[in-house]
Amino acid sequence: MFADLTDIRTGVKSRAAFSAEEMFRRLSVVRELMRDQGLDALILTDRASIAYYSNLLPTSAQQPTLLILTPERSVTLAPISEGGHAYRYSFGDSLVYRDAEQLFGTVRRLLPAAREIGIESWSFSAALRAGIKAALGQLKNLQPLEQQLLALRIRRSEEEIQLLRRVAALGRLGYDTFVSALSDGLAEYTLAEVTRGAMLDEAAIYYPHLEISDISALVQSGNNTDGRFNPPGARWVQPGDLLSLCCLPALAGYRLHSARTFFLGYCEDEQLRLWDINCAAHRRALELVAPGVKPADVSAELDAIYRRFDLINRGTRNYLTLFGGSALATGAEFMQRPLEAGTVLTLTTELLLPDTSAGGAGYREVSQLLVTESGCELLTDLPLGAASNRVVQDSRESAELGRAWEGVP
Repeated sequence: MFADLTDIRTGVKSRAAFSAEEMFRRLSVVRELMRDQGLDALILTDRASIAYYSNLLPTSAQQPTLLILTPERSVTLAPISEGGHAYRYSFGDSLVYRDAEQLFGTVRRLLPAAREIGIESWSFSAALRAGIKAALGQLKNLQPLEQQLLALRIRRSEEEIQLLRRVAALGRLGYDTFVSALSDGLAEYTLAEVTRGAMLDEAAIYYPHLEISDISALVQSGNNTDGRFNPPGARWVQPGDLLSLCCLPALAGYRLHSARTFFLGYCEDEQLRLWDINCAAHRRALELVAPGVKPADVSAELDAIYRRFDLINRGTRNYLTLFGGSALATGAEFMQRPLEAGTVLTLTTELLLPDTSAGGAGYREVSQLLVTESGCELLTDLPLGAASNRVVQDSRESAELGRAWEGVP
């Protein structure tokens, strides 16, 4: 395209996660936003936004990848360390840069007359802002558009929902694999790798054309359950342990988060009471979520449940967040906005108690929901609570637990 730009075109274009019609629809909608805001261009730097509008999932954590949108063109600009990856996966044009000088020089050549440019300020570094201002002498304004861009993705398309259901099926496979493998004497990291491996193998067989590197799983036990994303350690699982399984299946950057609490064998009465309270709050939220309902109203009802048991400050109070919406999806505007059909939410209920207190540990249930016309659909429909997730290892222990559960509704 330009003689001094690096343009790596190795391999053939990969099959995109979505149809060309779906990608053109997204670009048409965001260009309408650009017209409404009086913008000459839009520079996207957030990983999820780049994937949404270009199909490219950036891989470099050290150097920025940009998606530059104008009324006529869509160009990804990736670091040369990605090689031909950007070319193979981008829906639209793609270029790579060697260093900061070439990065900003490319921006100048792509946007020689742009005066008003939209950006995502949460992922737009000070160095990037300064470099673009220096490269574009005619630039008048870098306009933050995070809320407007977030609003465009609140209602998920039918193609997105179908992909999310496939991702959720990988998560269910991970859950089933974990339950089958769980036994005392195995390390947290071993259980996590077995769970992740099952999801990866399934994804590689059925979706070889999609990015699957984001798939992961976390397994925590004992005190390690106190953090939502604490890494698995070398601790061996023991009978009586409280465990937390976090499945994070992903396809083409669409990553679902589901978590469930487990006990291996027996649990104390106070542990069971806390677990039941947390699961009751989770189930109540599932009953409440529907079109027209405000997340703030759901949160108020869950607060009341925890307050009744003097547990109001023992865990997150951001029960509902917007899937793929970054930190902005927990703010006041989101909490007061009535839910719409087609919205995908993350529901989190958790209790965190110090190990010095009775039942102390982290109890965590996380589900992904799709708001439907009449209520909500559980995308990550994993078994919840003691009836399913108290894992018994042998027939003798099973009989003892069966007697202990007699008379419990």
